[in-house]
Amino acid sequence: MLELKYSHELTWGDLKYLETPRDALRTIERVHGSKFTLEFIRNAHRHSLPKFGTHKVHNGYNTIQRSLENGNAFLVNRQTQSPILRTLELKEGGQEVEWTLRSHVNDMLRNTLRTVIDRVEKPKPMGVHRQAPSQGNQQNNDNQPPEREKHRILLDLKGQNGRPLPDKHNVTIFVENTTQSKRACKQLNDVIHNPFSKRFITEKGDAFKVYVIPSALQPVVDDLKINGNVSQSESEGLISALSETGQETDTDGSILHHFKYEVPVPLNLKLEAWYSNENEISASDVYILLHDDSDWTQVVYLAKDRKQVLVKDGLTNIIEFQGLPEKGKFTLIKQHQNKHASPITIFSGSSYKDITKDVKPKEWSVGNKIENEDKTASETISNDWDSWLESSWG
Repeated sequence: MLELKYSHELTWGDLKYLETPRDALRTIERVHGSKFTLEFIRNAHRHSLPKFGTHKVHNGYNTIQRSLENGNAFLVNRQTQSPILRTLELKEGGQEVEWTLRSHVNDMLRNTLRTVIDRVEKPKPMGVHRQAPSQGNQQNNDNQPPEREKHRILLDLKGQNGRPLPDKHNVTIFVENTTQSKRACKQLNDVIHNPFSKRFITEKGDAFKVYVIPSALQPVVDDLKINGNVSQSESEGLISALSETGQETDTDGSILHHFKYEVPVPLNLKLEAWYSNENEISASDVYILLHDDSDWTQVVYLAKDRKQVLVKDGLTNIIEFQGLPEKGKFTLIKQHQNKHASPITIFSGSSYKDITKDVKPKEWSVGNKIENEDKTASETISNDWDSWLESSWG
């Protein structure tokens, strides 16, 4: 999520996500006014950004550029790869801060950062100490309403195995109040564009667990719907509660809890096939990707797998295999529907890294010879796949 803030609005949790002025300007130029992105910039209307839809754009991005460079405004980008601060650490005692900059900034921005870091409320140790009431005050305390707290969840997102985040990821954020044995919060979110939960209230000192349930995890979704909790799914190892990594006080006084969440990003493989002439192109081509270390197999029919055939343009085809195993070796075979044509091994015994390392397109034509295979192996593959294709296409 992107948000423009003035220096006095920054919180401790914002500091490590402040984007360098140069990269912040690029991000704003890419997102602001674009019709081709689902991202948006909160509080953009309070800053001097160009207004689109008219014939003239007054002053362009010059004003916001100066504001970013001089510390009058900051872009909070929780996906930034170029934060202003290289390090930000609390010393023992929790009030003094050690910090360093990622790159050179002017004196105005440096002084503003120093002021902000000294001013913001520092994180406090987690947990609430509840002192037992004395016997004399017990009766009075029983008559007082319980003290309440406001909470909000913020998911710090990271792609599985360091892969880029997807454009969209729908989940159910479920917060269970374990002290009261009831639901504290449940909502459906596209966390890529909104990693925050709605605010919820508990009695002071109540403990809770936070679960993030992807929409694709249907058994856990059903468990929550039927039983009102995910205890059964958790006992079966289908899901586990997230671990809290920090907390701070939000601008409205609620407690903002940080949780790390690894977004499941399947391992996909895009391959480009091009042909030397139109006579070699056939809509009946079939591409079979085999995992050498398991029985995982995926087949892409050029004629009908529209979601996995990304490009069909002249002599070029781009196909995508989805949800590959994370480790192991792979073999790719191309077969024509006509059972008289021999299968072609595009590559065999190759790791994902080896496959994607060679970015140059290769010609996959029907007449190519099978690589690294003798005639007996060729005939065996041909006969096996002929039978399989004949039954499948039939």
